Amino acid sequence: MSELNDSIHAAFEKFALSKGWEAKHLKRSEKNQGHYDDWGVQPEYLAFKAALTSALPEGYVVVPVDFAKFLLGEGKFNGYEFEDMHQVRVGKFWWRSDLRAMLAAAQEGE
Repeated sequence: MSELNDSIHAAFEKFALSKGWEAKHLKRSEKNQGHYDDWGVQPEYLAFKAALTSALPEGYVVVPVDFAKFLLGEGKFNGYEFEDMHQVRVGKFWWRSDLRAMLAAAQEGE
């Protein structure tokens, strides 16, 4: 599951808990982490996701705040600061592949 979808799930779960839902209803399926075991929750999640993404102007997508802060030089993303050398591969941390994955996930949700 993409980091974008993880962020949307986290926001939905925080919202649901603030409304008094029991955490046991927010357990995700082991087979598909994009779905909840309690099928009564799934339509609520999809409505939440649609409301979140439909509020965006044409041509915009949602990206995690930590990624935006990373690009601005104000925080870390996946343990790296902007311009950090990659810990395993040769060269700097290549953030563009993460951005491409976020954009692709946003297009899948349309």
